[in-house]
Amino acid sequence: MTGLLRTSEEPNLFSPANNEEANQWFTRDLSTMAGSMFPSGTVEVLPFFLEADAGEVPGGWPKGGQTRLELPNKHLQYAVTWFLLAACLLAVYVAYVWSVMSGRRT
Repeated sequence: MTGLLRTSEEPNLFSPANNEEANQWFTRDLSTMAGSMFPSGTVEVLPFFLEADAGEVPGGWPKGGQTRLELPNKHLQYAVTWFLLAACLLAVYVAYVWSVMSGRRT
């Protein structure tokens, strides 16, 4: 058995709340997940779970290998965006100063 070992995580400011009734989980909360699967509370779970790799799984499900391990490198895109926003702000400032200097605005 191969995969990634995961532990519980705390939700951050931008994480939506988990919906236990609809079985929608946005953060890993293992104790609550186990409580929704085994409502009687008689089952103890380990403080981690295993995300399967992309290997063969009997029956095809659950589909492994869904975790992305490479982080996107979009630094150039972000830099261009912020420099263009700065240029727009500079243009608005120049237009404002020009209108004040030409007497159109007091």
